[in-house]
Amino acid sequence: MVADVLNVYHPPHHPMKASPNTSFKKQIPRSLTVQEPMEKNMERSIITMAFCAILLGDAMAKEVAPQSETAVSTSIKTAHLAGLCVYASRFDEGATDGWARMSSQGAPKALAVQHAVEPVAGKSKFDFLGEYFRDTVRLNIDKLPEHQLLVVEYDLLILKTWGGDGLFGQQGKNLDNAPDRLTVSLGDGRVLTDATFSNEIRADGIGFRQSFPDNIGDQSHSACTGAWLQAKPGPGVSYMASVYRLRLVVPHSADSVVIEFKGQPFESRMPRPETSNESWGLANVRVFTVAQPVKLTQDKFDQHWASLAAKDPMKAWKARWSLTSAGPAVMKMIREEIYGPEVPGMADKVKHLIKQLDQGSFQQREAASQALRDLGSAVRPVLRTASINHKSPEVRARAVDLLQQLKSKDVGPRPNRLRYLLEIIGSDEAKSMLKSVGAVSP
Repeated sequence: MVADVLNVYHPPHHPMKASPNTSFKKQIPRSLTVQEPMEKNMERSIITMAFCAILLGDAMAKEVAPQSETAVSTSIKTAHLAGLCVYASRFDEGATDGWARMSSQGAPKALAVQHAVEPVAGKSKFDFLGEYFRDTVRLNIDKLPEHQLLVVEYDLLILKTWGGDGLFGQQGKNLDNAPDRLTVSLGDGRVLTDATFSNEIRADGIGFRQSFPDNIGDQSHSACTGAWLQAKPGPGVSYMASVYRLRLVVPHSADSVVIEFKGQPFESRMPRPETSNESWGLANVRVFTVAQPVKLTQDKFDQHWASLAAKDPMKAWKARWSLTSAGPAVMKMIREEIYGPEVPGMADKVKHLIKQLDQGSFQQREAASQALRDLGSAVRPVLRTASINHKSPEVRARAVDLLQQLKSKDVGPRPNRLRYLLEIIGSDEAKSMLKSVGAVSP
């Protein structure tokens, strides 16, 4: 069986080295699942024409054999979905076209590439973009085929003395060492991850903590939580490198995309050289377009929804991208989970009750409030709109009071993780729900 794509990412053995602006026939690298033919001419055809499979779930990939050297008909079929690889590089021959680097002041800077670096002793060697400090690095890909999802895969190298959240959250003060933060976003403004990272591990298990895989300012986790590679702690404090092997799945349909990586390690004084204390880099970057989102069953949705509240932050991280892989269609399931299924005639009933909040006697207004309260969480979006926009002070006041009484009882980490999810989905419905969730969640 094929490993869940949201859990494990294995980089290709033969990376693509073409510009993202060249034709797709020249860009598409070797398939991850098609067995390589023995003949060199057939191998060349496979490299040129093969689709790269993105396997979501435990599904076996099947190969359709090439018909001839010049007319290759290779495709990947899975139980869930397949995607087209539109960019891939391991940077073994430097940075490919499409990349740009800016300083923290926005000034263009030369791209740096390191070769055959072993950031964690005794582990894999990397060719990578870096080392960077407070830099923004962008990948621009245009002429994308029609698609509904974008999948971004990369190895994130967190190098040297990153202090994560530092001691700020533990002792109520910042000791000039944090936060050390890295953000990944799209050109349309959606933030995919915004987290702190820590490389400090003590033998006693006490050290600077980090927010990843949750966003900054939310949950706090042990240093190197979720890292694919990391050094083992020794006596005292061990500052080292960690490598995170990540895959992000984003609803996306535009014909171009800008993917931005922004490092914001904190230093009270600028080090010389600037990467001497804290730096970062990128390796094994790949981008896929996916024509059709995953169709989630209700059972699968329920599993992922439960995982958003998990104490294990990596379980919640994987659930986030499993839910986004369903595209905007997942919003119907989320809405029913939060507000309950739609009831015929509900909209007209709620509209009538809202109107009655400012009419008749006090007893009538109280009765309207009770009727809205009895309808439960389904009326929260309408109440929030009334609490802000209704012209009647009485209606606004009663709507605010009802919102407090109908406040979500979900007091764990799921409300904030749901916010991240809605921001990533980014549809009009997701934005509307984000306002409602933000108003009623703890």
